[in-house]
Amino acid sequence: VQAEWREDRRGVGGEVLLFLDAGEGLPPVTVAEEAQVTLTTSEAGGMFGAAMYVGYPAAGRAVMLVGAPSEAAGNGVVYGFDLILPMPATRDASNADMIYRGDPLDRAGSALVAGPDLTGDGLFEVVVGAPGSGLGGISAGAVYLASGLPTGTVNLDDSAGLLLGETAGARAGEALAMNLNGAGQAELVIGAPGEAGTGAAYLLTGPLSGMFTLNVADAR
Repeated sequence: VQAEWREDRRGVGGEVLLFLDAGEGLPPVTVAEEAQVTLTTSEAGGMFGAAMYVGYPAAGRAVMLVGAPSEAAGNGVVYGFDLILPMPATRDASNADMIYRGDPLDRAGSALVAGPDLTGDGLFEVVVGAPGSGLGGISAGAVYLASGLPTGTVNLDDSAGLLLGETAGARAGEALAMNLNGAGQAELVIGAPGEAGTGAAYLLTGPLSGMFTLNVADAR
C-alpha cells in the first residue's frame, strides 16, 4: 500500500489516497485519479493525514492509522482502518473502524507508529504522539501507549502508558520510531524538537506502563 495526503479537492478537509499494489509493484509516479481508495474527512483544517502508519501490528491484520492533529479544536484525533479487500472507493473518517481522541490541545496524531508489545500486557501497541500536551508543562508534549486495536471510539487518556516531555516547550511526541532490538525487546524512540532549545531524542525499552517523564529514558 502506498498512501499520500493532500488537501481535499473540495476545499473542505483532507484526503488520504491509497494506491494498492496487487503484486506487480507501483509505478514511480502516480496521479490522484489512479488511487483505488480515498479516505476523506469533512472537518476543515483538521490536517487529516498529517501522520500515517500502514502495517501489520498484529499477525494477519493489516491496518492504517491516520492522524488529524488539528481536529476537535486542536485536541487531535487518530482514525484507524482495517485494510480488508475489497475496499470501497471512498470512505469517510466518521466511519473508521477505530477512533482515538486526544485531550485538550494535545495535537494527538502528529506522529504515529504501531508494533510490538511495549507495556508488557501481551498486546501490540498503537503509539500516538501529542506534542501539544500540557501535562508535563506548557507544550511539553506527551506520547500515549494504547494497547491493542479497539472497536469504536476511545479516549487516549485511558491508555496503558503515558510518557511526558521533560520541560515546557519540548514538544515530545512530534516524531516517533519503534522496533525490536537484538534481544527481542520492543524499543521506542521519541523526538522532542523543542527540548532545552536544541531538541532531544529519547530511547526507551519495554516494558513501559503507567505515567512517567522522559528523564527516565534508557538513552538520550
